[in-house]
Amino acid sequence: METSPSLRREVEEVIRRQSVTAAKLAADDLEGHGEPAASINTRLAQMAGFTAELVLGDWFPDPPPP
Repeated sequence: METSPSLRREVEEVIRRQSVTAAKLAADDLEGHGEPAASINTRLAQMAGFTAELVLGDWFPDPPPP
């Protein structure tokens, strides 16, 4: 995005097209770590999808204190 800011206008469409696949991949991966996919899919459905702000925003947790 930094080198091609014009791509920002494409983000919402890409998210819309890829959300179902991304959610399934995430659910499958988390299920492999012991979290039931059904609970993940329920939470994702309650979110009503992803937005550009959710995908591109600062969503990493703060690092633990030293």
